[in-house]
Amino acid sequence: MVSEKPTVQQVDGKQARITHAALVVSLVVIAALSLWVPAGDAAPATSLTVTLKVVAYGYFAAIIPVIFYFRRRITARRSGADLQEWWRMNVAYAAIVWALTEGGALLGMVVGWGTGSRILHIGAALLGLLLLYWFRPGKLEATR
Repeated sequence: MVSEKPTVQQVDGKQARITHAALVVSLVVIAALSLWVPAGDAAPATSLTVTLKVVAYGYFAAIIPVIFYFRRRITARRSGADLQEWWRMNVAYAAIVWALTEGGALLGMVVGWGTGSRILHIGAALLGLLLLYWFRPGKLEATR
């Protein structure tokens, strides 16, 4: 029986761009659909709606420092360095940053839609899109 060592899949900028684009498109589609589907009037301030809003706002307040922590873990690509090797070393941190960003935006949009809070709904969508734009693959891999 021959045992083969598992190989690490080669990651390049194209795969990262496709993943990032899928996250951005899904966020835009969900935001557009949730604005199109009527959510009803603003719900009265029951303890559940207040709790949900606090959780959504609290998630963003707590997760933004975590997002920036993982962003700082992405190493700077030196001039002349192999791009494929750089992505192999940093793709996990980039995926964490993108996932936390989209997760927070989706949470805020769902809670905003469910409670009738347009401010939370639109704010979460815009903040998510802004952070995804800010941490786009081209900017992450830019040489320093």
